[in-house]
Amino acid sequence: MQRENQCPGADLGGTAVLGGIGALGLTAMAPLVIKLGFRPAFVSIAYLVPWFAWCMLPLAMANVLINNLLARSEFKVVPWLVAVAVGYVVVLNRSLASFLSVVRPWNLQPDPLECGGLLYLDAKPLKSSIAK
Repeated sequence: MQRENQCPGADLGGTAVLGGIGALGLTAMAPLVIKLGFRPAFVSIAYLVPWFAWCMLPLAMANVLINNLLARSEFKVVPWLVAVAVGYVVVLNRSLASFLSVVRPWNLQPDPLECGGLLYLDAKPLKSSIAK
């Protein structure tokens, strides 16, 4: 006897509500936060933050649905996910000259703390979570 799983609806609804609240917050506050917290050069892209937030909401909801399928051992979706990932790689390789063509227009500089943190994590061996 198999019972109906009610969690996907609650998970999907919770993701939609929380994601919507976050996207509304970014829509309302992004221009102000960017003006106060970032260099003046970034103010010109403040209008993109709400677009990004609202575009991430369906992606988060799709992630909930995909995780639900994989948790139930329904792996029919895996070839399609691999095809989407390969499609992204092909399109990005054909449409961009290099990764630097994406980074250079915004004059992004590497963050020393971020680089140091990555080097620290790379050099430090991870401890096993299994009790000995």
